[in-house]
Amino acid sequence: MHSTNRPVKESSSCFADWLCSTREGYKIRFRAASWYTGVLNMNDKPLLDLMRERIAIGLEREKTKEAIEGWERTALLSLKDGGEYHFVVADNTIEVEDGPVEDPDMKIQSDEETIRKLFLEEMSAASALLRRKLKVKGSASDLMKIRHIF
Repeated sequence: MHSTNRPVKESSSCFADWLCSTREGYKIRFRAASWYTGVLNMNDKPLLDLMRERIAIGLEREKTKEAIEGWERTALLSLKDGGEYHFVVADNTIEVEDGPVEDPDMKIQSDEETIRKLFLEEMSAASALLRRKLKVKGSASDLMKIRHIF
């Protein structure tokens, strides 16, 4: 996270309020123990925000750009806890939104922990598929391309 990590207000001797700016220009205010000097744990970030941030980083890679060039697809991600997100790949970019999409080209099923690991590159899509932590329904060519997104 690109930030201007500086206390903006002391609340007590144990806690401080911090104001951070992300690469995308979002302002984040959080409260942390004054002795804490690390960064926010990515597992504490809302899943939608994490996916958007990691997709933006992925779109800077040549392999990802090549994989999605001219590719137009929609995908539905269904989580075991009932959450749903959809991806739209079009115009050489990838957007992710909360909620379902009608008649998706691909359907992805998993749990939130696995999706986080995929986006944080702590697990490969191949490994998740082999461990049956990830299920993907779509054409064979789409399955080959999706590995460059995760």
